[in-house]
Amino acid sequence: MNNELKNLLSEARELEAVDSSEYTTASATHPNREKAQTLTVRLTDDEMTRLRAAAAERGLPVSAVVRTAIAHELAPPRDDEARAL
Repeated sequence: MNNELKNLLSEARELEAVDSSEYTTASATHPNREKAQTLTVRLTDDEMTRLRAAAAERGLPVSAVVRTAIAHELAPPRDDEARAL
C-alpha cells in the first residue's frame, strides 16, 4: 500500500471518531449546489475489494469514501503541510 493511500485511510479513521449520529437521519439535499456530475472509474478487483472493505469498516457507502478521498486530494495544502514541502 503506498503512502498516499495509507494517509487517506489514516485520515478516514480519524474522521470516524467524530460523532456523526446527528447526521444519520439527515436527507442528502444540496439546494445551493449545482447538479452533481457522474464519474466512472475503473478499478481492479483488488482495489474494489479494499474500497468496499474500507467503506464497510466505516459504515459508509463506497461513494462517500471515494468523495472524501477526492476532496482530500483536491484540497489546498494546509500551512503545516506546505512548510513540510
